Amino acid sequence: MSIVINTNTSATVSAFNLAKNNTALQKSLARLSSGSKIVNPSDDAGGLAVSYKLTAQVNRLDAVRQNVANGVSFLQVQDGALTVVGNILDRMSELKTMSLDLTKNASDRANYDTEFTELQQQLNNVMAEKFNGISLFDENDSPVPIFTTEDGVTGKVDITRHGTFENLNSRHLRELDVAGSLTMTTSGDKLTAATTSAELTGYRAGETVTFTFHGSGGNNARAQATADANGVIANSTQLTILDGGSGYSANPAVVYANNRAEDNSAQIKNWTANTAYNDGDVVRLDGESYVILDANVTVAANTDKTAFKTLAGTSELQNATEPLAKVLQFGDGAGGTGDVNAVGDVVYNDKDGNYYMAAGAGADYATATTALNLADEVDTNPGEYVKIGSELPSAADHDAWDAGKAYNQGDIVSFRDSAGKMRLYVTTSATTTTGLTDPEIDAGGIWTELSQYKSEGADLLDDNSKLSDYSVSDIVGFIQTLATARAQNGAEAKHLQYADEMLVQNRTNIEAANSRIKDVDVAIESTNYARNNILVQSSAAMLAQANTMSSIALSLLGQ
Repeated sequence: MSIVINTNTSATVSAFNLAKNNTALQKSLARLSSGSKIVNPSDDAGGLAVSYKLTAQVNRLDAVRQNVANGVSFLQVQDGALTVVGNILDRMSELKTMSLDLTKNASDRANYDTEFTELQQQLNNVMAEKFNGISLFDENDSPVPIFTTEDGVTGKVDITRHGTFENLNSRHLRELDVAGSLTMTTSGDKLTAATTSAELTGYRAGETVTFTFHGSGGNNARAQATADANGVIANSTQLTILDGGSGYSANPAVVYANNRAEDNSAQIKNWTANTAYNDGDVVRLDGESYVILDANVTVAANTDKTAFKTLAGTSELQNATEPLAKVLQFGDGAGGTGDVNAVGDVVYNDKDGNYYMAAGAGADYATATTALNLADEVDTNPGEYVKIGSELPSAADHDAWDAGKAYNQGDIVSFRDSAGKMRLYVTTSATTTTGLTDPEIDAGGIWTELSQYKSEGADLLDDNSKLSDYSVSDIVGFIQTLATARAQNGAEAKHLQYADEMLVQNRTNIEAANSRIKDVDVAIESTNYARNNILVQSSAAMLAQANTMSSIALSLLGQ
């Protein structure tokens, strides 16, 4: 090796190694002091980008868990309210049973009624309870959605708020006696059942109706039939026996039909791709309702959401996302005419957000309405439709018919006919009328029946009623409603519990993946630190030695 003065190669190499080892030592110090492998973006640019996304996902999962926990709290508050309702109903059933004691006088029963009224008022108070301004019990059948995934789309638990108090207010949910229209025969000890002399009408198209046979000795049997496209169970329809079909005589004591149709309500269907929909169907999609107008939707045309929404015969309902009655059809969009409506049909007019009842056409208003043109409003033809309002009525919304009362067009009354059936009638008279004829025998076309065979039933939330207005079975039915609501509450809470467990699992594993990218392994990095520290000291020492090597030249010069 040459001995030179101007260039000290050994010192240069030692200086380079010292700088490199010092940089490595500083990086180890930074990693150990921060706990992160990525101190600067240049340390791992790709890993930094991935880590950002994983960190954001972990934060979103934490937010979802908070939402789920709030949903659980909502359910717990709701269940606490339902527990109180259960206690109230239990006490009501006790009061009813005690009021049946023949040894109690009128004063005793009045005292029972006083407590009963107070309990009814508390039920109404509970119904109005809220959680952070959100109603615990929403009679409009709108659930509280709790999203269990970070995107708020692929996972959701709908917290039920309806059912409990609507079924306590059940004037329109009572059973209907149809014994005269059904019969049953026996083959050995087996029971068969069929309709007999008359059609059963007023059901929804395709509705499954359950009939209960009350036989001798307390025996019961149930049978089912399905209404046709017109909502009719035809004469001589054979019923399907569900259970209890043995040990009966040929003549039942009483026959009841449950699930009677309330009005001309259309079933609201959830949208499904590659499914055919018929004219007048109401379909729910992405939180909105669409009605099929004047043209059927074929399987081929309903390939996805976009295709469905852009169909010419599909119209979004702007004024009511939960229509309760069938929707008035305005035509095919090419100058065609809409459907006519039979007397008593209830239709929804999306243009003004109101329900109308078809009162009929002609001098006697006995025939179907005139077909509407595309641009027509429901009330284009005066007198053919009666405006009901933005909500459908129930039997609790109006008083019983009074011959001495003055009624205006559109007034609705409840009326018990000669057979004891509760019906609803609306007056189509355009002027105030006093002393109207009995609706059942009205010959002037003033009264039009709004609903068929509604029985009055019991409204537990009506604090003007008394214990004598209810049977023990009524209150037992209310208790069953409450039990179902609590079971639903528990099922939804369990759903949220499992959703939270899944969120914990996801968060744990995503956090672990993120840690492998950004977190420093202290054991490994401390080893690197020790090595780099020694190398820095060694490099410094060798640099000092290299800087003295040029002095050898002086010895050769005799200095």
